[in-house]
Amino acid sequence: MVPNQSIDRPIPRERSETVSGRRGGYRLLWLMLLGVVGLLGYFQLIGRVDTRLTQSIVSRLRAEFPQHHISVDRARLIAGQSITIDGLRIAKPTDQGLRDVVRVGRIVCNGPFDIVGLAHGHLPVVSVVVYSADIRLWPLSNGRWNIEEFFRKGSKPQRLPTLDKRYRLISIGHETGVRRSGVICHDLRESVDH
Repeated sequence: MVPNQSIDRPIPRERSETVSGRRGGYRLLWLMLLGVVGLLGYFQLIGRVDTRLTQSIVSRLRAEFPQHHISVDRARLIAGQSITIDGLRIAKPTDQGLRDVVRVGRIVCNGPFDIVGLAHGHLPVVSVVVYSADIRLWPLSNGRWNIEEFFRKGSKPQRLPTLDKRYRLISIGHETGVRRSGVICHDLRESVDH
């Protein structure tokens, strides 16, 4: 006959380590799962902010230049540091179709940006760096230049940010876009401190 085993008898050491090891493993698994869900939520929020930022930039430029076709590939907010705008294109409708006036690979606006400030329209731009800008100039039939429409006479901001422009190409050509006549300047760099 086997003697009655007491319920209060201690669990063998090997078994207690296994049970506590499982509990620790489950806790670690839950923490990892919560971390992954948190990261996915963060990236989803940032993606929405970037999409709204891109839409806002495009709509503002379209309101400013209604006679032009405006497109932006993507805008990104890096909180506390900068706003990056990739793939800006401003084109003008002509008799031959859309013709690029400005095409910029990347614009980086540096400043202490945050989501709350952007929501209230606060844009503390300290400096702007323009990379790979292609600017195309041509005379219009009325004697003006196509680029004149971008410069408005009126009030200018009191404080302008530092501007560093790195042109890939500036093309000055004929009204019809014929490539046989014109001037092309490339690999230019300009820096303006205000």
